[in-house]
Amino acid sequence: MPPASEGGILISPLELLRKDPLILSSAVGTVEDMRELVQLAAEGKVKTHVSRVANLSEINQIFEELEKGKYSGRAIINNFTK
Repeated sequence: MPPASEGGILISPLELLRKDPLILSSAVGTVEDMRELVQLAAEGKVKTHVSRVANLSEINQIFEELEKGKYSGRAIINNFTK
């Protein structure tokens, strides 16, 4: 979360409905810790547990792969128009 001195976070209700994001807050660490983590991620030094990114048209295949344990982690559908 950004420090209060940077102001509030603007969230569009329509975007929330359209994208249905998962929003988690964290009270662990400092703002500087988060900035350092974002920098490490930008440099490709942070590994994620996202194992598969696909289009909506691949959803059935994703479910089959997850059920068969073909990979650990999560699958993300990043394009709802394809």
